Amino acid sequence: KLADVPPGQYQVRAVTAIQGQMGFGPSRVRQVSVASGQDVTGVDFPLFVFGQISGSVVDENKEPVPNAMVLQVVREYRLGALRYVFAGATRTNDLGEYTLARIQPGRPILVVAARRELKLDAISKAPADPKLRKSAMVPTFYPDAISPEGGQLLLLRSGEDRRAVDIRLRRAESFCIDGILMSGAGPAALSFTIEEGQPTSGLSGEGGFYIAMPSGKTAADGKFRICDLHPGEYRLSAFDYP
Repeated sequence: KLADVPPGQYQVRAVTAIQGQMGFGPSRVRQVSVASGQDVTGVDFPLFVFGQISGSVVDENKEPVPNAMVLQVVREYRLGALRYVFAGATRTNDLGEYTLARIQPGRPILVVAARRELKLDAISKAPADPKLRKSAMVPTFYPDAISPEGGQLLLLRSGEDRRAVDIRLRRAESFCIDGILMSGAGPAALSFTIEEGQPTSGLSGEGGFYIAMPSGKTAADGKFRICDLHPGEYRLSAFDYP
């Protein structure tokens, strides 16, 4: 209730709080006209409150995985095809615990955990013999799936705090790819990124969300060798970036 409002045209905005901070949550705006001596009623705002999901990430020995990426993934259709898009991210602490905030209620999501190095050497030092390499951690969708199709969709209520969404990261045989990056004049020092084919960064419903991908830069010979890759499809991009 706003009292002693002078006559005039007003824009009234209601916004929810996030973790006790006002002004950062979902909001709605209403245009209101107030005449002299008039009491305006029924200026209601249908709002939702973001939910959150928390849990832990462990390895195959049930040991905590610190600094693992935990990502919110949504499903949507684009040009008639179903795709999976990142919609939020966080990292685990030293105990492997995480909290994903800003979960939109009523929207089905997947939660996936991954362990990846963001800065890559142009030439990996992983052994040439596959039997001597460490196994690769596979991005794992809650509760225990290596593909988004096998993950469990989570649907939160307004303001819900969903806990114990725990993920056990799987491991698989480690692979490498190598090649040469070339410009129009031949091999060149170029930057590159590599990412799984799905999920992907990009637009996700009402907004867009992008995450950093593993990246590196070749020497003048353009040669690269990327290892610690689990089985699957990847998108390798090369570009000229200082």
